[in-house]
Amino acid sequence: MPAVQDQATALRRIAHREAPTEVPTRRCPVIAIASGKGGVGKTTVAVSIAIGLASRGLKTALVDADLGLANADLICGLRPTARLTEAVAHVSRGGTVTADLVRRICTRGPRGVVFVPGMVGPLGKASMIDARTAVMQTVDVLQQAMDVVVVDHGAGLGASVREGLASSAYPIAMATPDPASLADAYALVKSLRGSSGSQPPRVLINRTRSEAEAQAAHARIAEVAAKFLAMGLPMIGHVPEDPAVSRCARMRRPLPIGSPKSQAWKHLDRIIARLADEIEPAEAHRKRSTRPRGLRLARFMRAR
Repeated sequence: MPAVQDQATALRRIAHREAPTEVPTRRCPVIAIASGKGGVGKTTVAVSIAIGLASRGLKTALVDADLGLANADLICGLRPTARLTEAVAHVSRGGTVTADLVRRICTRGPRGVVFVPGMVGPLGKASMIDARTAVMQTVDVLQQAMDVVVVDHGAGLGASVREGLASSAYPIAMATPDPASLADAYALVKSLRGSSGSQPPRVLINRTRSEAEAQAAHARIAEVAAKFLAMGLPMIGHVPEDPAVSRCARMRRPLPIGSPKSQAWKHLDRIIARLADEIEPAEAHRKRSTRPRGLRLARFMRAR
């Protein structure tokens, strides 16, 4: 069986519970994005990374894992008819998230991204444990069918955020140069210390006025982490303050589509190129980019 399958085939095989030799055992990497403080531009970055990876030929899923205040669909200009709420309710009744359920709640996103809209509003009769389990199982299903899964976690130090970062291949902690944001980002990093199998997150500094400011902000959090946590915190990159970001948000258009020549997107695109090369070597994803990605997505959506 080829290592990479089209989404529809992979999800059908999982859903139909075929023989173990027929079920894909490969798990694609997860990029988990979180922040200690809200309002740092995390969702804009998550959406942009997902679109950028999909544009490079990687089968990409985006999961909005904000449990109550999800808004990635607004940034994407989408009006979903189903949300992660259905998966949470199903788990609360004792069920398990299946490929059929994931197909039902996902929608077609920009540039071929398979998008799972997050929760808006209270949990209702479900518990936070139900919600965390639903997110974990949804991501697990997608990992068996995609090349990469991007998870946009909520802000704060909740268990869902900590578990998501600790279990991901590429954890990213976001902050701005604001001292309060850096302090909250450090608290998030500190909360991950000792998590089994976890690796230190990479730091992304957003809304900077200059590269020097970004480097200084990173140095502050990295020095404290090195001193008190004995942990290295590499910086994956920085994104400058750019009015194009808020302009695109008002238009409900993702940054790479609404303002592809903006400075913010140019910096993000460099970060995405770095991630893409790590997920799949440059030569491999250049070859993949010639494949009919639109056809694969069409088959996936028809299988819903």
